[in-house]
Amino acid sequence: MARVFLNERTNRVDASVKELRQLLADRPGDAVIQNALGYTLADRTRHADEAVQLVGQALTQTPDSAAVLDSMGWALHKQGKNTEALDYLERARKRGADPEIDLHVGEVHWSLDDKAAARETWQKGLERWPDDEKLKDRLERAGK
Repeated sequence: MARVFLNERTNRVDASVKELRQLLADRPGDAVIQNALGYTLADRTRHADEAVQLVGQALTQTPDSAAVLDSMGWALHKQGKNTEALDYLERARKRGADPEIDLHVGEVHWSLDDKAAARETWQKGLERWPDDEKLKDRLERAGK
């Protein structure tokens, strides 16, 4: 997984996906790897359908995991299923505190044309994580 994270940080998405696919072949049914591959596919490629399938498999094993719920919400958002996505993302936010979840919740609100809710979500997230550059950038692009 360390190589996967290094590849992600250096924007080598294809290498990350290849590494994750190999890990999953070596450890079939591993919820952590299913979620990591699913999230990467949803976030960094156009394979949202496969992402939903992989994250769904992880979710059956870890239904209360904030990370997996977030991944499912994000994958559904990438499919354009924003109302369904918001449900998963809100559940993730109740189970875990993470600026990425707030970022995703706000993006889905934005996509649902609820700009005020999106800005409020990002602002509250920034209050909790004042050094988070992604939240700062997104709030700034939203026009505070």
